Amino acid sequence: LEQAHQQKIPVTVISTGIRNTILDYLNVAESDTFFVVTNGCNTGTDLKPEKINIRTTYNIPENIKIGVCVGNIVEHKNQVQIVRAFSLLPHKVRNDLVILFLGRDVTNGLFMQEIKKSGQQKNLINCGNIPKEDVAAYYNQADFNIVASISEGFGLSMIEGFSHGLPTITFSDLDAIPDLYHEKAMVLINQRTDEALAQGIEQITSMDWD
Repeated sequence: LEQAHQQKIPVTVISTGIRNTILDYLNVAESDTFFVVTNGCNTGTDLKPEKINIRTTYNIPENIKIGVCVGNIVEHKNQVQIVRAFSLLPHKVRNDLVILFLGRDVTNGLFMQEIKKSGQQKNLINCGNIPKEDVAAYYNQADFNIVASISEGFGLSMIEGFSHGLPTITFSDLDAIPDLYHEKAMVLINQRTDEALAQGIEQITSMDWD
């Protein structure tokens, strides 16, 4: 990074947060060397008919809201905090909400243990590794997207959700927030406590989204 800065070698990064981290590391206020080129995703102009109905597959009634959390289940992605926060929600909110976790579980069973310990197996569903061509159906049929990662260079699932009309709830300190935030598309959580995450989940389930 120091060599790139000194010799003015152009470098691209995927979010404003990463660029700011580099500038802080180099102790410079600005640079004409480091450029932000954000991630993109297929906006689905050639969507194929959906092969899966998630309400039928997971026996979710029509009046229940659905949140999706997309990404391999690992410590870094912090899905376990969603489980803890879910247990703090008011009884009525828990009863009217299902969160689907999409991704390969590499926690050696620890994630499923947390779900069982919470007693919320009917509302917190580990869907496993979903074929890429089916993930769009989950986005299309869900009500919101949730990203609870400890850190994210960008957070591709946020714009994937946007492209399917889904708002996202996430933490305000993630690197991509300066690039992606819009009040009509996101709920931001300013603290990393389980209580704050629970409040954010309750907020996103009670809002009307266009």
